[in-house]
Amino acid sequence: MLRTNKSAKFKRAGSHTIRRGWAAVSLCLLLGIWGGCTSKHYAKRADKEVYRIIAQKEAAIFGRTNEFTIDTKYSGIDPYELKAQHIISERLETGDKLLTLPDALEVAVQNSREYQLNKERLYLTALTLTGNRYGFGPQFVGQSVGTATRDTAADISGSVDTTARATQLLRTGGRLTATLANGLFKYFTGAPQKEAISVVSLDFVQPLLRGAWAKVAAENLTQAERNVVYEVRSYSQFQKSFAVGIVSSYYRILREKDTVRNQYSNYLRLKASAERSAAYAVDRGSPSQADQARQSELQARRAYISAVKRYQDVVNDFKLTLGIPVGMELKFDDAALKDIREVGLLPLEFDQVIGYQVAVTNQLEVLNAIDQFEDTQRKIRVAASGLKPGLNFFASADLQSEGKLDYTKFDIDKVRVESGLNLDLPIDRLLERNAYRTALVNFEARIRTLSLELDDLRRDISEALRNLTQLQQSYELQQIELKLADRRVEREELLLKAGRSQIRDLLEAQDARIRSQNGVTQTLVDYHIARLNLLLRIGVLNTDTQRFWIAEHPLPGEAANTKPMAVKPVAGTEPLVTPEELFGN
Repeated sequence: MLRTNKSAKFKRAGSHTIRRGWAAVSLCLLLGIWGGCTSKHYAKRADKEVYRIIAQKEAAIFGRTNEFTIDTKYSGIDPYELKAQHIISERLETGDKLLTLPDALEVAVQNSREYQLNKERLYLTALTLTGNRYGFGPQFVGQSVGTATRDTAADISGSVDTTARATQLLRTGGRLTATLANGLFKYFTGAPQKEAISVVSLDFVQPLLRGAWAKVAAENLTQAERNVVYEVRSYSQFQKSFAVGIVSSYYRILREKDTVRNQYSNYLRLKASAERSAAYAVDRGSPSQADQARQSELQARRAYISAVKRYQDVVNDFKLTLGIPVGMELKFDDAALKDIREVGLLPLEFDQVIGYQVAVTNQLEVLNAIDQFEDTQRKIRVAASGLKPGLNFFASADLQSEGKLDYTKFDIDKVRVESGLNLDLPIDRLLERNAYRTALVNFEARIRTLSLELDDLRRDISEALRNLTQLQQSYELQQIELKLADRRVEREELLLKAGRSQIRDLLEAQDARIRSQNGVTQTLVDYHIARLNLLLRIGVLNTDTQRFWIAEHPLPGEAANTKPMAVKPVAGTEPLVTPEELFGN
């Protein structure tokens, strides 16, 4: 195939002409530089293409799209102008804010480092796809080279050689290349002359065996497309998991907040009991009972101080999760805790078998695991193609203009055409053999990975349902215990005033009540957190639902008609499962 540019020469005297020649060359170079786009323009073009890909994949997977951007408050700042001191000063910001549960979710989405990292991971995966798609689109290359030469006869010549090339990689594995070459030479000494030659060439190569056809040749593009699908699913699953995490953290803060209140109230009661016992010990009571009451008071004070520290620790951890400065003072709305107290223990409408069946078709990470199993099947086909002989069909055609400054007039009868077959026998295929065997091993490994993922799913659902059953039963029992503890404290106070009881009995009753108070709140919070995580695990949690943390989330399809799981309220008198019944012997 013809690749060399021919040129004719023109002569002209005068050193000023040399300068004009160099000026022309310099002008071509400057135009090439100025013609390029700014870096910001390239970034915007990348964003536009990536966001379009993500929107298309979301629409195909979920039937809807969400606004997606990775821009942050720093995105509009020149990276070279942003100093570390700015970030240091920013993290020292202070202030007060009442943070409701919906507010916490909004602040977390806007500021969370983890959330931003997952958005960027999706963005970069889609950005990689643009590169793979680019490889199968028409690619244009333009090049212009200007030179000046002085030979031994003191003749000065200048030249401009320009080449334009378009290449198209086909999904069949073939490649089509079109080239236009132009040469313009000019002598600056001697008689002025001009001559230009243009060459058009076409080249085509198509594999027929090894690396041929779309299932093999376009594998990298296929995998890149599927990787974006996986990442869109993973990002959606992360969004739901992140929302559940924020709700869970908020509930735990309210739980610790309630514990602080309970511990403080208990401390005040024990302090009053200690003061009363000390007064009785002066003339009527026992000094040992007064000491015991004082000891209980100090223990309650220590428990309160510990509860305050735990609360402050979980609040600081929550600030890190939200991505706001630790110096911010946050206040939390008790309405969220009041809501779950009012709704109680929300039932779930499935058993472990139904839950597993729903999860296999709805849980996004499980769907990814199933599709990745299919990926390894395709890799075997691609690796097997590498063991075949290399048989390529090739063809080329060259057409060259004739005459001075004749850029467009070509003689079709003078087209040079060449075609043939190129055979590469599979004599040495050790590397290809190893790649094929590796693909088979990876396939079997993926079988085990998928089976483990499904077994983990079944186990998680089973354990989660048992955990919910245990939490519901514990909650019912703790409510009974709390009622009993309240009556016991009231009775012991009356008996102590009548002189018919010891301070020790009242202290024990008060300890039992504070444990029951904290236990009821903790179990209620734990149940709602466990319920959200189970709904998330089976893939039916819809975080777009208003107040999704206490909303019902029906199962899809036929599973929606299933009966609620068999968890009955307990009154503390139902027969327990015996060890013989549990172990089956």
